[in-house]
Amino acid sequence: MAYAIALNSTNVIGLGNNTYKFNFVNGFTVPEGSTISISQVTMPYSWFNITKVLGNNTFQYIMPTSGATTVTRTITLADGFYDINALNQALWADLKSQNYYFYNTISTITPSTTSTAYPTILYPISFSTNYNGYNNAITFQYIPISAPNVVTQFGTGWLWALGTFPTNANTPQIIITGSPSSTTTLFGNVIGFQAQTTSVQTYLAVAPTVTNSIPYIIYGNSLSASPPFPPLATTINSVIIRCNLVENNISMPSDLMDFFPISSTFGSNIFYLPIADNATKLRAGKHQSLIISFCDQNFNPIIALDPNVLISILINFPEKIHF
Repeated sequence: MAYAIALNSTNVIGLGNNTYKFNFVNGFTVPEGSTISISQVTMPYSWFNITKVLGNNTFQYIMPTSGATTVTRTITLADGFYDINALNQALWADLKSQNYYFYNTISTITPSTTSTAYPTILYPISFSTNYNGYNNAITFQYIPISAPNVVTQFGTGWLWALGTFPTNANTPQIIITGSPSSTTTLFGNVIGFQAQTTSVQTYLAVAPTVTNSIPYIIYGNSLSASPPFPPLATTINSVIIRCNLVENNISMPSDLMDFFPISSTFGSNIFYLPIADNATKLRAGKHQSLIISFCDQNFNPIIALDPNVLISILINFPEKIHF
């Protein structure tokens, strides 16, 4: 005999929209040999990849400004879902606010896509994705020692917006904090750069000449982390379903019910329809409620924004259930 149960937004409990509870009227007796399985799940892809709660919403850069002076700036990202382009926009907004950029006043140059009064603008730090290497990259432009050297480095009409220059031509620096552990998901994990044992990794290059026009590029080392984290601006790649009534004695944790990959984009619905028999054993005895929870591939609770899910569950009994 089979029974169907549906859970939706009316069943959500606690914070994070990751746990759903179904209360049985007068209790629920589970006989030996009973099983439970997912029929289908529809849930919005509504969890951010960068938040203050996760602790991965900040990084720093160091800019050479005048003589031997440097300035350290902290970028604090508002909670949200960030891809590489969105990270660049946040970084560039801060660089522009401090006049840390190069620009060209020649009108014949093709305008850039950034919002600026100048035909062309070039930021000294930028993120990009290196698809061939399965990692991300950070590109640094050298800050020359004088206005004439800006022209030598970039061409006619180029200026350094700050107007002051370092004594030696250096690149800026990026400070990325993070830990390659499953319990600490900081900015380094999101962008694919593994932190050193000091929890701080700083990149610095000194130009061999003041006329160096070749940017300095560093590449992420995401695959050397343990566990590895992909350079996809997200640390959640699949969803694990747990159930308080499951008795999965060969698994750890023993309440593992099912799991599915994320095959949708942020803001759209994720649809999961099992293609094979995925029934798991139910704990025998009398129960008052059934609780379903969603975690990421490392068993960290997913913090979702939207509770409008539909979870369809099928329970099979070897004999008639008693309420």
